[in-house]
Amino acid sequence: MVSQQSLIVLARPVVNELKMEDLLRAPAEMIGRGKNGSLYKVMLTNGIVVVVKRIKDWSISSVEFKQRMQLLNQAKHPHVLSPLAFYVSKQEKLLVYEYQQNGSLFKLLHGKF
Repeated sequence: MVSQQSLIVLARPVVNELKMEDLLRAPAEMIGRGKNGSLYKVMLTNGIVVVVKRIKDWSISSVEFKQRMQLLNQAKHPHVLSPLAFYVSKQEKLLVYEYQQNGSLFKLLHGKF
């Protein structure tokens, strides 16, 4: 893992050079909202598209959040999308995922396109 300006980039070649400033400067489009937060489609300057999940009202400490993200990163399964990076502060918790063209699993399972 590489820490750059509080953005923790997990071992993923696609985003090894990703910085928090890249996410903040990139154009973003809200693509979903749910009980746990909002999803944004973000086009990075290098042409890579990622999804940023902004988690709200998840009252766990920064330390516990980091531990959970590291556990999530270790869980490998062909049908589970692992995060590319995450960011945590007192006010903000963000997860960065690879963008998936077909949308969410919920939409696929329940036919809501």
